[in-house]
Amino acid sequence: MRRISILFAVCAFLASCSKTGQVVTITLPLEGDALLTTEQGLYDAKQLPPRGAAPSIPILIIPHHLTAAMTIATGLQALVPDHPSSIVLLSPDHFSACSSLLCTGNIHFTTPFGMTDPDPRTLDLLRSSPLVGENPHLFTGEHGVTTLIPFIEKLLPDARVTPMVIAQRPDWKGQETQLLELFRHATASGTVFVVSSDFSHYLPMKDADAMDEKTATALFSFDTKAIENLSDPSQSDCPSCLWLAASLAPSDDASNPSVLLHTNSARILGDESVQSTTSHFAIAYYRNAVLPPENPTFAGDVTLTRATPSYTLQPPKSVQAFWAGSGARIVNLEGPLAENCSLNPNPFIFCNPLALWQRIKPLATGWSIENNHKFDQGLQGWKKTSELLRANGTITLSNGGVLMGNMKVYALTAIMNPVPDAASADTSGQYHRVLADLRAGSGSSLPQIVYVHAGTEYQSLSSPSQERFLRSFVDSGARAVFAVHSHVPGDMEMYRGAPIFRGLGNFLFDQKDATATSTAKLVRLNFTQNEVLFQAIIGH
Repeated sequence: MRRISILFAVCAFLASCSKTGQVVTITLPLEGDALLTTEQGLYDAKQLPPRGAAPSIPILIIPHHLTAAMTIATGLQALVPDHPSSIVLLSPDHFSACSSLLCTGNIHFTTPFGMTDPDPRTLDLLRSSPLVGENPHLFTGEHGVTTLIPFIEKLLPDARVTPMVIAQRPDWKGQETQLLELFRHATASGTVFVVSSDFSHYLPMKDADAMDEKTATALFSFDTKAIENLSDPSQSDCPSCLWLAASLAPSDDASNPSVLLHTNSARILGDESVQSTTSHFAIAYYRNAVLPPENPTFAGDVTLTRATPSYTLQPPKSVQAFWAGSGARIVNLEGPLAENCSLNPNPFIFCNPLALWQRIKPLATGWSIENNHKFDQGLQGWKKTSELLRANGTITLSNGGVLMGNMKVYALTAIMNPVPDAASADTSGQYHRVLADLRAGSGSSLPQIVYVHAGTEYQSLSSPSQERFLRSFVDSGARAVFAVHSHVPGDMEMYRGAPIFRGLGNFLFDQKDATATSTAKLVRLNFTQNEVLFQAIIGH
């Protein structure tokens, strides 16, 4: 596939680079198709729906495939409210020009949009590392950097940019500790870490989409082992770059990956039949607020249907301390409760034994039973579940809305199992009633929250229709939305100032055979007059 970004390789050296550390100026003319594509991408990114007030972004992943100019611009545009003064820009070393593991240079890039120079503190720190060599020559044709510089100069004119490449050699895995320590220091003091990586390469679009899903599942589950073993180039042209992003995010308190845009060259160019495509993501990692435990906290799916004597009746240890606290604790109970559960030959027809559930009852104050398993024991079984929850002093969430502390929570399902009483669920009617109630209460000072069973099982990425569905609650007045059902963590997005969490994963479930299905995502909320504060953590 032709790389428009090769046009950027026309560079002029205005200073000698024979000595290490000497300043070099690289001029990127940005003419013809490259200029038009860049300007169109900048324009298109501005047409996307507004995010509203959003937390800061310490880590960003964007592509360098100029066909995805809109995706590049969308990612960098998200940094504009933060006004970052310093960026570390890491690209794969596409042409094996770096003789050490990492290379950098004291480079001034100029384009028609302006000039960038590196951050002196960051450059000095990198130069002091035995992992880093200085080779400004290689940046003249390294499109992983040169494609992005004009966008940065246009959108973030005051930011200093320290360019880096990482060699595409397997020995990086033997130096993970040193790499991580170096980048922790390099991205301290407000420096934003920008990863330049294209994703699936050289595959038909259907196969590329499947690979992107696998990659997203690893990223959103913070499965660092799976990330370091991503296939290059069928999943990413820089697995080491993505590993660094995912490894740095928790220490930056930024466990909130958000897909700002996901594109594929075949869709962009209007020919989905081509056999060789490139896919792209713009992913921002939003920083957490720090919230006390008396704030409401939400988690995902719980079932005891297939519990055995060895079943662990606790969520992952890594999240137990965060989950503890006096605020509302809300989960989804998959399947009805019953005093006696008979074994069903179909393992996907659920029933939770009451006595076993009573042992975990203190875990949550609010239980949603609005999910695809709600009628697995018939309409009467669902009604009996509500009675048992009330009799045990817990709050049953419903599509009519329930007051919990200083918020009103609506629970509903968009999905039903194909069981005899499924038609009684009236999922469409539920949905429209919730929208109407949200609109009616949108002028109230009481925050409205939606906790909805929606999505696709074992899929981390939301489809466009799912995205529109979840946004519709915010359009009607919800200040936060949670989707459960996928059994793997999804990402989140900021939409008109409201966080939408698209998959909380399994909180207490029997799917322990993979990291993704063993990963719980917990989210704590607090509301101010103008914004929603949130704190999310991931636990395995």
